[in-house]
Amino acid sequence: MSEHTNKEAREELAGLSPLLSRIRQSESAIEAPENYFRDMQQDVLWRLKTEVTAAPAPARPTAWERWAAVFQVFKRPSYVVGFATVVLALVAAFWIWSPTTNDAGASLASLTEEETLAYIENNIEDFDTDLLAQTIAGNTSWTGASGLSGEDADRLLEELLLELEADSLEKLF
Repeated sequence: MSEHTNKEAREELAGLSPLLSRIRQSESAIEAPENYFRDMQQDVLWRLKTEVTAAPAPARPTAWERWAAVFQVFKRPSYVVGFATVVLALVAAFWIWSPTTNDAGASLASLTEEETLAYIENNIEDFDTDLLAQTIAGNTSWTGASGLSGEDADRLLEELLLELEADSLEKLF
């Protein structure tokens, strides 16, 4: 710009806004350093290269972070339902094909005579007396000998009744 046009512009600015014209005159103009725009591209690229190479390597994730990443799958309901179905199927298969131990005979054989009699006395009302009488009559080991006559069996039964205490008789009947 020529000096003449510059002067006209200042006069016009002073007429429009005297405050702006005084600010402009009192302060020095901001200037860019020499060759700033010419060298700016190279300077920016150089800074980026040095920052990338100087950046530290990312830290190795902790064990907790690795497990958390594995369980991120379970945030989706479809995966949760699928996993629950598989677990349920495995539990059912294990339950179906697991060996069962129904050795009631072995557990009954381990009971002593005192335990058996105590159980019968405590739970006599749960037993069917006709069934017990038939079992005793058919089993000769209850009488201690085989082939007892009716009179001998009655006599043995009376002796057993006499040995019982009054409390035990009340519990029986």
